[in-house]
Amino acid sequence: MPFTYARIMMDKTFNPAEAEARIYADWEESGAFKPKDDPNADPFCIVIPPPNVTGRLHIGHALNNTLQDVLIRYKRMLGDSVLWQPGTDHAGIATQMVVERQLAERQEPSRRDMGREKFLERVWDWKAESGGQIMTQLRRLGASCDWSRERFTMGEKDAENDQMQAAVMKVFVELYNQGLMYRGKRLVNWDPKFETAISDLEVENIEVDGHMWHFKYPLAGGKTYTYVEKDADGNVVLEEERDYISIATTRPETMLGDGAVAVHPDDERYAPIVGELCEIPVGPKEHRRLIPIITDEYPDPEFGSGAVKITGAHDFNDYEVAKRNNIPLYRLMDTRAAMRADGAPYAQCAEQAMALAKGADLPSEAEVDAINLVPENYRGLDRFEAREKIIADITAEGLAVMVTPEAKDVDEDAPQPVPYVENKKIQQPFGDRSHVVIEPMLTDQWFANAGELAKEAIAAVEDGRTTFHPKNWEKTYFEWMRNIQPWCVSRQLWWGHQIPAWYDEDGGVYVAESEEAAIAQAGGKKLTRDPDVLDTWFSSALWPFSTLGWPENTQELERFYPNAVLITAFDIIFFWVARMMMQGLHFMKDENGKPQIPFKDVYIHALVRDEKGQKMSKSKGNVIDPLELIDEFGADAVRFSLASQAGQGRDIRMSKQRVEGYRNFGTKLWNAARFCEMNECAVPAGFDPKTVSQTVNKWILSEAQATVAAVEKGLAEYRFNEAAAAAYRFTWNIFCDWHLEFAKPLLQGDDEAAKAECRATTAYVLDIALKILHPFMPFVTEALWEQTGQRDTHLIVADWPRLEGLDDAAAQSEMDWLISVITDIRRVRAEMNVPAGAQLNAVAVGASGEIAGCIERNRPLIQRMARLAEITLGDSVPPASAQTVIGETTFALPLEGVIDFGAERERIAKELKKLDGEITRLEKKLGNEKFVANAPEAVVAEQREKLGDYTAQKAKMAEALSRLEQA
Repeated sequence: MPFTYARIMMDKTFNPAEAEARIYADWEESGAFKPKDDPNADPFCIVIPPPNVTGRLHIGHALNNTLQDVLIRYKRMLGDSVLWQPGTDHAGIATQMVVERQLAERQEPSRRDMGREKFLERVWDWKAESGGQIMTQLRRLGASCDWSRERFTMGEKDAENDQMQAAVMKVFVELYNQGLMYRGKRLVNWDPKFETAISDLEVENIEVDGHMWHFKYPLAGGKTYTYVEKDADGNVVLEEERDYISIATTRPETMLGDGAVAVHPDDERYAPIVGELCEIPVGPKEHRRLIPIITDEYPDPEFGSGAVKITGAHDFNDYEVAKRNNIPLYRLMDTRAAMRADGAPYAQCAEQAMALAKGADLPSEAEVDAINLVPENYRGLDRFEAREKIIADITAEGLAVMVTPEAKDVDEDAPQPVPYVENKKIQQPFGDRSHVVIEPMLTDQWFANAGELAKEAIAAVEDGRTTFHPKNWEKTYFEWMRNIQPWCVSRQLWWGHQIPAWYDEDGGVYVAESEEAAIAQAGGKKLTRDPDVLDTWFSSALWPFSTLGWPENTQELERFYPNAVLITAFDIIFFWVARMMMQGLHFMKDENGKPQIPFKDVYIHALVRDEKGQKMSKSKGNVIDPLELIDEFGADAVRFSLASQAGQGRDIRMSKQRVEGYRNFGTKLWNAARFCEMNECAVPAGFDPKTVSQTVNKWILSEAQATVAAVEKGLAEYRFNEAAAAAYRFTWNIFCDWHLEFAKPLLQGDDEAAKAECRATTAYVLDIALKILHPFMPFVTEALWEQTGQRDTHLIVADWPRLEGLDDAAAQSEMDWLISVITDIRRVRAEMNVPAGAQLNAVAVGASGEIAGCIERNRPLIQRMARLAEITLGDSVPPASAQTVIGETTFALPLEGVIDFGAERERIAKELKKLDGEITRLEKKLGNEKFVANAPEAVVAEQREKLGDYTAQKAKMAEALSRLEQA
């Protein structure tokens, strides 16, 4: 049976708690979320940024998905075949951590005790029971995804030939076969708690109290040199003989793995000893290692001593210096960040390193990695425990740089020299989930040749095939892509796509999409699979095409790839957007074999901050929970609050008061619809808006056409705030505040033809308001659509209003004039403190014949809405009148006997004095450079906003005082 909404008596109010779940269920049951099965309809597809399967809806999700849903609903109403592809990410570390915590809480065997196979069973069980909660929460927001197509980056459990898993395996194998995927040793962020490499996105750099220790590296053979320091003018300020080079470090435990000391090639202080060897001041004396002093552009002569120890296996900057200068990379720690306890005795390893320092050929990476340069007395110690022991041992040997503190009192004994240790704030990397200090670590990992993959992805943005909005984010994209490093795609976890690589007993590697294929490659040899899994971002990078059925050539893939737009946050441009660009362009080709972009547009939305402009954080206690807001105010109010502030390049300030305000907007719309119902407004069959004759009806239709165009323009340009503002202004200000008031005399009059036209026009325009608001406020508009007419479809799939030929410049001009007259008279009344119930007379002075005609035609409206007893034409302003000028006409309001002029002057003068005081105070505060520089940005902005408000109030009060003096 065809769908219909029968006209019913409207509810008095809209109850979101009751209505939203029912309406959403109706939409889903009706199939409204599925793409239109019409080959002639334009395809429009957005893939949802897949939230973690462990996730819960936060305010960032709410913004991101609201903006997507706005576009999805708009395009659906335009008649496009719309697919909003949903799904979740398997979230390797996060999910593994959740399940391990659950095992601990239940006092069950640990992951390692349980074994890989059983542990993965438990993870799948957890997903089935508790995973994907966020998908339910997105439904509460109103997200109109095609849930029948929901995908998971890990595919389905126990599914044979699972398409999502097949896509990941195929990509890895093809990249390997093309020479774009390889295994090697590189420096990575290593999380010692989870014992895995992690991405930069999973590292939080936190400022902590740190120390900088200064140590002496003695020159080999007791060599000395003249150390000279000069000031900016070239004057010698220090000259002394030294037999060492001074090094400063925040991580003394890494000294054991130093491969060189680097100085800048222009640093004259160290020119005499470049090329010499120096001794690492730690370890058994008889086996002290020597390392070369080299030059490199990296050291900053102005920072510390200007000399930098190079520990290539434990520092990212040092790694680059080491690679440039062929310096060995000595790994010092195990997977738990304890000092290595494996390998040959220290004496043997130190001898090998000494030979390399003196110029022996560098062996293979594996052979260098086998060299353990941790002396026996430090082996097995935690890195921080080793640090304390190393500092103590160096100091005891007299190889700490010493300084003499200044005496605090002239009578006290001369202070004794102490080790030179700077106490300073440092940026320390922590795992965002483990909360332990991340260790840069040289490990065997799988890497993708991102530099090669990035070439086409850079070109696609350069030539405009893909465009960022706002455009400035392209610069961020280019900066990263043009300096891109190999992408570490392996993780030492159990939960994830296991890398499709197998090894024979001799170390030979076989990469294939299945174990059977690998065994065939190996000629039947016994193989062991690589235990590592792929980075979560690897499978996410395939999301725009894997979710559409690739590697199969499905109808959905043919129709909806490339996607129309990606909406995401700036912080994952590198980690997700760029990688989708690389993988999409590499694997997806058109019928001519040309690379296909994954999406045409990338919209980068801003941050959601608190009402004071501060970033939300649990520690500040200012986190806003969107689900709590939905419970209190309804989803529509939350959505409109977010969309109405989503200006390009401008962060959003969220507060309960703002959400409450948009809840009130929904209430106003509901009351407007009830007014229409009470006045029997309905659109009759065959109604043609082009045939209306009343000026007020022509005007509101003209406004409606302009508003629809403004909303369309805003959405086409991803200026969601402008589209929302246009819909809001039209609905609240134009339709509710003005049109319904203008319509009352017609609706309540005796002219049946005028009444019928007004009823039809008002109902027609209400429908337009519901349609243009629907993408932003879907629930209340659908409820109103249901209750305000006989409908043959849900609003969600109703046709978008296509208005043309309704613009009427004459009606627009007259009604704009009328609104200005009423508004200005109301404003003058308020400023002059005229009692609300007072009926004033008004005199239009200098009115032209045209204006006189407008006054006559609209006299009842002006008198009613401006609270005037009468309005007349005149040649001069009556005495004791307040005045306002509109165009060439002066409207005078005689106030003799209505207000006390003297008391009003005194009141306004006091108010002006008070405002002057506030303005002076704020100007002085904002003129204080110290305050502006040190106060939180949100506080400064608040003070500036207050100054603007006070200045505007002063201008109004000054104008009112001027009127009194003229009267």
